[in-house]
Amino acid sequence: MGGGHRSRIRQSLLPLLATTFWTCILLCLPRICARNFTLRNEIRGDGFYDSFYWWNYGDPTHGTVDYVSKRESQSLNLSYVDASTGNFIMRADDASIASPSSSGRKSVRIHSIDKLQDGVVAMRVKHMPSGCGTWPAFWTCTTSNWPAGGEIDIVEGASDQGPRNLASLHTTAGCTIPAGNSSISTGFTGQTDCQYQPGCSESFSLSNSFGPAFNQNGGGWFVMVRDTSPISSTSNESDLSSSTTTTRLPGPGISIYFYPSSTSSTDLPSFLSTNRTLPFVLTGLNATNPALGGRSDENWGRPAAFFPTTPTPALRAIGSSNTTDDAPSCPMDRYFDEHEIIINLTFCGYWAGETFPYVSTCPKNTTCDEYVRNNPQAFSEARWEIEKLLVYTDGASRVAASSRIWTLGIGFLLACIISCW
Repeated sequence: MGGGHRSRIRQSLLPLLATTFWTCILLCLPRICARNFTLRNEIRGDGFYDSFYWWNYGDPTHGTVDYVSKRESQSLNLSYVDASTGNFIMRADDASIASPSSSGRKSVRIHSIDKLQDGVVAMRVKHMPSGCGTWPAFWTCTTSNWPAGGEIDIVEGASDQGPRNLASLHTTAGCTIPAGNSSISTGFTGQTDCQYQPGCSESFSLSNSFGPAFNQNGGGWFVMVRDTSPISSTSNESDLSSSTTTTRLPGPGISIYFYPSSTSSTDLPSFLSTNRTLPFVLTGLNATNPALGGRSDENWGRPAAFFPTTPTPALRAIGSSNTTDDAPSCPMDRYFDEHEIIINLTFCGYWAGETFPYVSTCPKNTTCDEYVRNNPQAFSEARWEIEKLLVYTDGASRVAASSRIWTLGIGFLLACIISCW
């Protein structure tokens, strides 16, 4: 009699236990599996020699440049660690005339050894290269057959033009972004088609984000957040422009932030203003769970540039009756793969060379190539000075999160079953 009673209790409780179990899993999953990026590397000083390789091949942008090897860059003092500050320096030769038979002025280009997919890259720059004919860049790029796999230009400019920084994407055909001003970012969209060259771009609003004005202000932080995870056709894109965008990440896509050195520590994300130890985790990035409000644990402010990942028009039309075929569309998981981090300084080439005659502060009686080769003294400011580079990735944290979900869920279910017997 007692055994039959317990059996009926078990049978009645099992559906309830199963429902409770799966409810817990579904409620916890968005919170735990939000984009959690873990600090994988903090690179300072000599650490750049261990974390990067020196590119000493021809310049893909056909610049007037001779990229040197790590050994040659050290012997010529083109890359070194400043003894007084501990900052990493990489610069162009400012002492020699480049012969007509050479490929150009000696300079440095470095690529990260470790590859990056979705994650956060943050670099504290004290000084960036400036001067007529210079073309400095801090970027990430595919190791595949470019532009397949994509390119993200975080810092880029030519001959101190702008004078604001220009952030860009380069992809294969089919990725476009919204035009004009955005309530999500502080920048302004220039090109909207990300295909090949010149790619899609957004110029920063702050005049001290590039060139001499940047250097005179003591530099600043550049931060790139890459989240190419797909979004559903029913995602409400208008939510991204709500009043909370000043304190949260705007959503899946590629966000680039700029914090001048004059930014107070209270206005910086805390992971930049406070020293962190491995493996520090940035949690809840771009979360879509309404209970989280899409917020990160950090106070980011608005990005200087934001490139949203958006469904194709056909997919977006499922959730919208007024979508046209020419609406901006970039499902970024299709366009961006594994990247290297690249920091370089070239001269002339496709951009700085073509615009050189139109830069008011550059000489008019010579070409960019001739000027760069024959005026070494003009490049005393053509250097990168980097305090540190932070790299966050998301691989292990998502595996750990999934493991925690199943461990907690199975433990909960077993405890409930045992208690019923």
